[in-house]
Amino acid sequence: MARHHHHGPKPSGFIFPWRGLNAPLMPKVLAAVLLFGVFAFAITFVRVDISARPHWLEEKASIIDLRMGKDAELWARRAQEEGPFPSRVDPDSWNVMKQLENQVSDAFRTPSMPYVPQLRDLPQGEPVSGIPFTAKGERVFPKHQAPEWVQQPDAARLVPQLYPLVEVPMDAMPKKLPAFAGEIAPEMTYTPWRFLIRLTPDGVVSDCVSLVGTSEAGAGSLEKWLRQVKFDPGFAEKHEWIALAVTFVNQPADGTDTH
Repeated sequence: MARHHHHGPKPSGFIFPWRGLNAPLMPKVLAAVLLFGVFAFAITFVRVDISARPHWLEEKASIIDLRMGKDAELWARRAQEEGPFPSRVDPDSWNVMKQLENQVSDAFRTPSMPYVPQLRDLPQGEPVSGIPFTAKGERVFPKHQAPEWVQQPDAARLVPQLYPLVEVPMDAMPKKLPAFAGEIAPEMTYTPWRFLIRLTPDGVVSDCVSLVGTSEAGAGSLEKWLRQVKFDPGFAEKHEWIALAVTFVNQPADGTDTH
């Protein structure tokens, strides 16, 4: 006859095994005695000193009671200036500052009476004259008036001018040149005129010789003009003959002389 063995389910690892707790009592007693001895040793021989937290800020103050007098005013001023909350200048307590603020506010305040501009009456009558209409298809061109031609007088004229070819002081040269009576032809301005002149003791030109030739046009009129020129008498007494160059320059027509 065969035997059948019945095997139950396998116990889980999360189930506390209640069976087998009836262990011997002696090991449990030894463990309790050992634990009690360790606690007794720690309580007897281990000491932990716990000190109080240090006070960094001492909550105390001093009060000085002074009666009215110079010392009281001095100590009160020092307390305000050297204390933890020094005194400051308060602009609101200054009367001048209050007056200045009032003036500024008055300057920017809107006037109570608004400005109303006064309108003037329009002029009587029709300000713009009527413009006549043109007929259809008719062209109208603006009227153009030709400017009047006015001949302007010559702004300048040619006059002869003297330049010394030898060393002559500026003070010895003629202060004013005489007017040239003849007409200056264009050919006269092309010639480099050179003259050798002789001076009298009083500075007047007595003789005149053209160095470019007597056949040139205008030589006679220039010689006649040179005889009217007068030099400084002090210079003429020491220098009898001198050489001069004659050129032509433009002179304003208002009569301003050139030297």
